[in-house]
Amino acid sequence: RDHFSPLCRKIFAETSIFYPLIGYYCGNLLQTDRYQRIRIPAAMAALLCIEADAGMTFYDCAVNAGTWSEKYLAALIMIPAIAVFCGARLTFMRHEPGEKFAGVISWFGKMTFGVFLMSIYMQIRLLPVFRFLAQFMPVMPACLLYVAAVLAVCSAITFVLKLIPGLRSDVAYEVINGN
Repeated sequence: RDHFSPLCRKIFAETSIFYPLIGYYCGNLLQTDRYQRIRIPAAMAALLCIEADAGMTFYDCAVNAGTWSEKYLAALIMIPAIAVFCGARLTFMRHEPGEKFAGVISWFGKMTFGVFLMSIYMQIRLLPVFRFLAQFMPVMPACLLYVAAVLAVCSAITFVLKLIPGLRSDVAYEVINGN
């Protein structure tokens, strides 16, 4: 039975309330001096939550005779998300990104809706890439390269689709471009 994950989802309503509120906080209310005092405890809490998620997942696997389940895999992911959101925001508040880097981030930002729509399909289609890479390197680097490949392919397809004149006048084009 899964008691913990639904509780977290009910408390934080993560996708509809929690993440937008954290995004608003990081974008508008975050103060550099206040976060500096808690950045080490925040990072430690984030790591502890990741470790707890992994521990619950492996414990569940051991208790259920090796049956793998992901019901606890992201139960506490909201805490590391806060640390990552705030850390990224403060990094860019203190250090202005270079023009090229800002351009790349902006370009990928314009592709996110298309990536969101295509990512599951591309994950399935590109799974052989992961399997191939995992034969020659550890699983984690292979997974990172696989995720980068999915992002690159979805972004490229979205970019090409945005060049089609029929889509430019469509509402979808406005949504994809964030207008």
